[in-house]
Amino acid sequence: MNIAVRHFSSFRNIRNQTIRPRDVISFVVIPLITIVLCIACKLKLSQNSCNGLLTVAGLLSAFLFGLVIQILDRAESWADQDVVSSRDTIQHANDLQDLAANAAFASIVCFIELIILLVTSCVSGRWLVTFSSIGIGTGVFVVSTLLMILNRVYGLIVSRTLKARTSTQ
Repeated sequence: MNIAVRHFSSFRNIRNQTIRPRDVISFVVIPLITIVLCIACKLKLSQNSCNGLLTVAGLLSAFLFGLVIQILDRAESWADQDVVSSRDTIQHANDLQDLAANAAFASIVCFIELIILLVTSCVSGRWLVTFSSIGIGTGVFVVSTLLMILNRVYGLIVSRTLKARTSTQ
């Protein structure tokens, strides 16, 4: 799955291309720890909680899918221009690909979250604890991915506006 590979490869330091441990902890380890803690605490989501989370996950999935379509539109209109290949255009293309992969991956995880929450709302007993825990851990993963996307977009905006302010005409 190219989306997942590109998403996880975006956990790299731009300067030296190494994997940032902070990203792995934030986006992989913390959601996994959340699942384990929820199982240990025997957390159970109520029917109302499942319904609310189902709504949020559905809306987020649709929103993120729309974002991927907008990134595609931006990439296509950019490709239709006479773009001269340079270090800046290569970086811009990589940024678009990373953002698209992050948004697409988050949309897919939201869809998986929908399935998990749907199952959670139908089970009881030990399975309710298991699926509630997985649902909450997946939700933490989605939120951390959204925060990563926001941080990435903000960083790109800052770098582009700084470049625009300091470039000579």
